[in-house]
Amino acid sequence: LKVIFEKALTSIQENPKAWSDAHLGVLYKSMSDQYYADEDFNLAYSYMRDAIAKDEKYESTIEHAQILMELKKKKEALKVLLAIKDTSKVAWDLVQKADMLLDLKAYSKALELYNKISKIDSSYTNNLKLANTLEAVGQMDLARKCLVSDTALSWQKEVPARNLFIHDLKYENGAKCIDSYNKYRDLGY
Repeated sequence: LKVIFEKALTSIQENPKAWSDAHLGVLYKSMSDQYYADEDFNLAYSYMRDAIAKDEKYESTIEHAQILMELKKKKEALKVLLAIKDTSKVAWDLVQKADMLLDLKAYSKALELYNKISKIDSSYTNNLKLANTLEAVGQMDLARKCLVSDTALSWQKEVPARNLFIHDLKYENGAKCIDSYNKYRDLGY
C-alpha cells in the first residue's frame, strides 16, 4: 500500500486539479488507517487531520478518536466520541465507542451505549465491562447481576467466579463474600 500511497501523492503534486476534495479525503483517511495499523500514530494523526481538512465527515469518527487515544489526547478523544451520533445498528461499532467511553471514564454515556448494544445483540455484551461501568455509576446490585450471569457459563468458570468474588469483597456484605469465595474455591482456587 505504501507504494500506492507514494504514487498517489506524486500524482497530487503533479496534477492537483485532477483530485477532488472528496477523493483527497478518502486517500488521506486510507493513509491514516494504514499508519494507525502500523502503529505510527503521529503520522496517522497527521493524515487524519489532512482528511478532515478535505472532508469534515472524518472529524467525528471512531478512527479519529482511536488515534487521539493512542496519542494520549483524552479530552479531544472524548469530544470526538461525544460528537458521533449513535445511529448505527451495528453492535461492533457501538462496542468500540462504548469501550472507549469507559476508558475515558464517561461512565453514564458508556452505560447508555452498553444498554443499546444489549438490545441489538446481547452476544456483544461484555458483562465484566458492563459491571465495571455500573460500579462506576453506583449501581452495585446491577453490576453484581452482570457478574453472576457470567458465572453461569458452562466453560471457563474461573475468571467470572474470581471477578464476582472481587466485586463482593469491594461492595457486598460478609455473607455474599463468603458465598462467592466458596464458589471460587470449589473451582480449585
